[in-house]
Amino acid sequence: MTYRQLLEELASNHDISVGYFSQGGQWIDVSDATLEYTLRALDVNLSAEPDEDELTNRLYLDYLARSSRPLPSAVVAPSGTEKSFNVHVHDGASALVHVALEDGGEREVYQDANDSAAVPVDDTLWGEATFHIPGDLPLGFHQLVLRSDGFEREYTCPLIITPQRLSTADKFVDSPVSGVMAQLYSVRSEKSWGMGDFGDLGELAEVAAREAGADFLLINPLHAAEPEPPV
Repeated sequence: MTYRQLLEELASNHDISVGYFSQGGQWIDVSDATLEYTLRALDVNLSAEPDEDELTNRLYLDYLARSSRPLPSAVVAPSGTEKSFNVHVHDGASALVHVALEDGGEREVYQDANDSAAVPVDDTLWGEATFHIPGDLPLGFHQLVLRSDGFEREYTCPLIITPQRLSTADKFVDSPVSGVMAQLYSVRSEKSWGMGDFGDLGELAEVAAREAGADFLLINPLHAAEPEPPV
């Protein structure tokens, strides 16, 4: 694998996006430097100038850490989604999981097939099991609870159920408005001092409403300033 491929895999393991779509619809790759910086910010131990061997070793250590982690750091799912997740217990031990709702109630989860081989970590074999949550959980900040006869205590992690979509802007989508944006200091007239003032702002608002049918005029924040060069 190339350096970039190793870096993207490591970033993805830590839920870091490796690219995004621009406003124009083009895919933009996040730079190597940004991915490295973000990984360090998440306490991933990387040197100042990592190479392929270091990334390969870090991926292996991450694999061992994940293979011996009882629950994920968090599980996030949109409402109506049966989101799956993995748990890890000592090989051969039981794995009992349920949802503790934020209102105090409980819900069951469902186990899926998982044929992953046990992984030795620090002289202990760890097995993996896969579960999924039901799709009718209420919105909120809940918890997944794991019990196993191989552990002396139970483990928990946040389970966050989000809306499928935000509806707070629906009224603006249904009844859109339009307007004009201008930096007031860039609005000049023959009456001003070479930069826009409140008189220019009033005239601009009048023209925008009359000529462009504008519903609003968006300007920069206004605060006291001293009229001296270069402003």
